[in-house]
Amino acid sequence: MTDTPYFVSQSETARAAASRIDWARLFTSFNGRIDRTAFWIGFAILFAAGAAVQAGVFMAVNGSDVEIASLVASAAFIYPALALYAKRCHDRGKSAWWLVVLIVPVFNIVWLVWELGLQPSVETEEA
Repeated sequence: MTDTPYFVSQSETARAAASRIDWARLFTSFNGRIDRTAFWIGFAILFAAGAAVQAGVFMAVNGSDVEIASLVASAAFIYPALALYAKRCHDRGKSAWWLVVLIVPVFNIVWLVWELGLQPSVETEEA
């Protein structure tokens, strides 16, 4: 089963781009492609949700258990983030295995922003 690419022309607004995103699969599927606009929208959603969850953890848990609770809460965002990043890798013409680069400290942030966030889509026959 192939997924429809979420390409957005430069003339489209963010609102029009957001209406073309398959919200049900954005954070749950590793298949398909998303463009930069969909990537940054998804990234912002994950960032905001993560910040809200962390704030809730810090308010609800006190004492030495806050680190463990924070780690558990953060782990819940790994799968949705990897699904988002994998689709953007596919749009760049790369395998999702490139996400292994995220293990390398400091370089991971630079690579994520440059490769997934700033580079344009690559036209490929198979993503």
